[in-house]
Amino acid sequence: MGFIDYAWAVSSQKDDTKVKIIQDPKIDQPQLKADDVGFTIKLPTPKVLENGSINFMRYNFDNNAAGKVRIGRLFRASIFHLTTHTLMPFSKDKFFPKKSDSTVETFIKSLLTDTFVNVCLQENCPTSLID
Repeated sequence: MGFIDYAWAVSSQKDDTKVKIIQDPKIDQPQLKADDVGFTIKLPTPKVLENGSINFMRYNFDNNAAGKVRIGRLFRASIFHLTTHTLMPFSKDKFFPKKSDSTVETFIKSLLTDTFVNVCLQENCPTSLID
């Protein structure tokens, strides 16, 4: 199973017409962007470093079974959180703030949206919070 196939397998959003999941080797943090159709999730690519460790999302992991388990947990947590955003009707407000919103107002809306997403995950898929 490939990276993107695994992302879809653990995704909260099962409708691939509402979200695109792609890998981008140029980024080091996951990105969620609203687009005309729905959302696009860009995932960073794990990189093997010269010393043999693996860098993923700005974290370095040992290239052994324990390190790979940690990478998997970080990956799943990101997918759970980002794909749950795509299920929330008000998540687009986070990505398209009103021009009249102040920086503080935009931050508060973002914080509340993230909190609501985490509550939804806790209610509907409590095992996801283990990651």
